[in-house]
Amino acid sequence: MYQNLNQKQACVFYAIRDWCIQRVCGLNPDPFFLYVNGGAGTGKSHLIKCIHSEASKILSRLPANAEEADISNPTVLLTSFTGTAAFSINGSTLHSLLKLPRSLNPPIQGLGNQLDEVRSELMNAEIIVIDEISMVSKPLFAYVDARLKQIKGTQRPFGGMSVLAVGDFYQLPPVRQSKPLCVYDPEQIDLWQEHFQMITLTEIMRQKDDVAFAEMLNRIRVKEKTDELSQCDRDLLSQAVTAPEECPIEVLHIYATNKNVESHNTDTLKKLHSNIIIITADDFQKDKRTGRMARRDKPFTGGRNDLPDTLNVAEGARVMLTRNLDTLNGLVNGAFGILIKVVRSENDGHIIKLGLRMDNRQPMRHNRSANAASDDLVYIERAEESLKFKGADLDEKKIYANPEVTAALQTMRQASVEEMMPLLQVRETASRPDTLTLIHHNTEGLPSHISDIKSHHEMCLADVLCLTESHLQGSFVADSLHLDGYTMFKRNRHVSYTNFPQMASRSGGGVVVYLRNHFQVQVKQYLHNVTDLEFLVLKVQAPFPALIAVVYRPPDYSLAPFMQNLPQQSLYSGVLRTYYSYHNPVFCVLSSSQS
Repeated sequence: MYQNLNQKQACVFYAIRDWCIQRVCGLNPDPFFLYVNGGAGTGKSHLIKCIHSEASKILSRLPANAEEADISNPTVLLTSFTGTAAFSINGSTLHSLLKLPRSLNPPIQGLGNQLDEVRSELMNAEIIVIDEISMVSKPLFAYVDARLKQIKGTQRPFGGMSVLAVGDFYQLPPVRQSKPLCVYDPEQIDLWQEHFQMITLTEIMRQKDDVAFAEMLNRIRVKEKTDELSQCDRDLLSQAVTAPEECPIEVLHIYATNKNVESHNTDTLKKLHSNIIIITADDFQKDKRTGRMARRDKPFTGGRNDLPDTLNVAEGARVMLTRNLDTLNGLVNGAFGILIKVVRSENDGHIIKLGLRMDNRQPMRHNRSANAASDDLVYIERAEESLKFKGADLDEKKIYANPEVTAALQTMRQASVEEMMPLLQVRETASRPDTLTLIHHNTEGLPSHISDIKSHHEMCLADVLCLTESHLQGSFVADSLHLDGYTMFKRNRHVSYTNFPQMASRSGGGVVVYLRNHFQVQVKQYLHNVTDLEFLVLKVQAPFPALIAVVYRPPDYSLAPFMQNLPQQSLYSGVLRTYYSYHNPVFCVLSSSQS
């Protein structure tokens, strides 16, 4: 998972990872407020999953958390505005997690009797991730801030928690056309401009097989409605257009209005299925004579936001949920499936349930119905949900294109996370012909981490890659352990000790050096009077004569320091980051011109 992070993603990942390590070490770093911006396919969701996995693992070692008997309480909260987005990152909606009311009008309501329960569930939380941030309105964001303050018992912003906001403000805006978070509104509480810094992901990660099309979509993403498309983009778009008569009838169709959608669904259902069942809505009202609730002979006429008056279904038909039922199990607005079974009441034959086989089939984390059979179906009870296809309104006057978003993003403070990869910042200087770049790293087992090393963005910049604790045995070296463009030298633990057989017989240890193929090198396998030491010594001639010694000292084996002239020739030095080892690599760039 971590190996697929590109350089910009890795910078964000390591910045948050370092924050977590500082937090565990008791350094009390200030909370971070970071906004990760990027168009479709730039790897925002993948970055969320990587950060959640690593941060949860590290923060679980906080002293307060380590003493807790129940370690199931999360340290990183994954949230989103919509159920679909929340399910895609294995998270929860903001409303369900924080018990937010449907109406966000002031004054802000507290949790009341629910406070102790929610506080107990979120007591370990240190970071909250909010995906699809573009759909979060300013009132909702203010509610999140107030709720976290109440839960954490502090008036610090967001209750002292760190916030990672992820999304694209060029995508869906908040409902009812309220201003996006990034656009200043003097009439609303502004928590965005004061606290958040932005980093933008630009590299296409998802559609790597069709980068040209993905890049075109991202160009269109930032255009104004009056901007002309280039001829190249027009031609590329035209290739994706299919005549309506050539489209298979069973695939999803998108129309400009819901009226067109309903018409298409009705016609398609008739063409594909003969066993159409019409389900009429059940409305109840109190009977004046008996005082009991009784079913009306004719249902009320529902409004646009209500459930439909009738529902046309057929076994075998494709359906889509249009309400969030169970985010944890993926029963969210936009989830697709097939209607497999219609369940009727044994008493009067009334339809009471619909059995669906969802496209995203996975084991349910809890049963939705105690009476559900073990047939891998999801049963939707009557009056709990409606099923239909939705369409997008493409009326030009209603197309969302807020020019204020562009201006707001251009003025946002940029996050400085590039220092997480220091060697990349000096790559141009380090690649000069008169320099020699060395990296040393305790790998904690080369066979286990060779793929991590190959995918590391900075390891590949080394002229000399010195690795200790290689954990190799015997003379055979697997092809997978070789690096392209490098020659490999190794010395295993069992051949390194003469007078200490107990050390030679222990597993682990060993040193490996990878040297660029174009270097002339002389290997010093043995040194006079040097025994009982896990080492490799290489003598290189260019770009300047250098004697490179790599030594691994087991923790219980003392050794006097050497190579005292290193600081005199060091042009750069620093510490790199890895996700798979707590032994951070160190690097230095040596130059023949340094005095």
